[in-house]
Amino acid sequence: MAFDGLFTRSMNKELQGLTSGRITKIYQPNALEVVLQIRAAGANTKLLFSIHPSYSRVHRTEQSIENPADPPMFCMLLRKHLDGGYISNITQQGFERVLTFDIDSTNEIGDPVKRQLIIEVMGRHSNLLLIDAATGKIIDSLKHLPPSVNSYRTVLPGQAYIEPPKQDKASLTSLSDEELQQLFTQPLTAKDLIEKFAGFSPLHATELLHRLTTQDTVTATRQFMNEITTIAKPTYVELEGKSYFSPTNLTHLQGVVTTYDTLGELLDRVFFARAERDRVKQQAGDLERWLQNELNKL
Repeated sequence: MAFDGLFTRSMNKELQGLTSGRITKIYQPNALEVVLQIRAAGANTKLLFSIHPSYSRVHRTEQSIENPADPPMFCMLLRKHLDGGYISNITQQGFERVLTFDIDSTNEIGDPVKRQLIIEVMGRHSNLLLIDAATGKIIDSLKHLPPSVNSYRTVLPGQAYIEPPKQDKASLTSLSDEELQQLFTQPLTAKDLIEKFAGFSPLHATELLHRLTTQDTVTATRQFMNEITTIAKPTYVELEGKSYFSPTNLTHLQGVVTTYDTLGELLDRVFFARAERDRVKQQAGDLERWLQNELNKL
């Protein structure tokens, strides 16, 4: 997937417009998705969190998603802790695929409390966690990980929140011009870039290497990383039956290109139809299980 650490950096920048926004509604359409409605800058915005193993992501969405008549327990918990709260900060550590939403809220008796909503965008290891910022402990999460499943960290209510293992890779943005020149004096592959530098997926590693063939090393690298961090041109490319997406222009792909004004619009294009098919399948499966349970009662 191309929702790598670089894409997460771009998404973090795009979502900064939600800071100081108020959470007015909270929904959970299914076991893998949560939607917050946020009032910010005089407008309502829907923010989608998904921990789908193939479509994990976070972004603003304009799409309508059907919600169950009875909200799940995790949704009720989020409403208890976050409804009416204000987003005070949105942060990313380095180029990790983790975004933390700091939220100023109130408890049952009206005292101010600080919560964190953390989305870990990591494919089948993705998760959404609600944290008590004062204690650093997990209030709850969409996915639980007992010690028998994960020896590195336990993800259960009441446990201290431990971040996913960091990649501890260098950042291209931290290198001087001289270091960049030295780095690329020897031929590098996309795999080399992925192994050495934080945030890169094969798509973006291939894109940077292609740009190095048409520009000098420092210019190509600085321009590419600047486009990533400033969201130059959210891009969708269709080529030979496959699709690709990025916060910036993909010059190494000669396919049908569509650009969007925001990353949210781009991801609605990329994922919504796929995710909707999964929702329909899940609803059909839930109905089939319910019918079977009813038949078993006869």
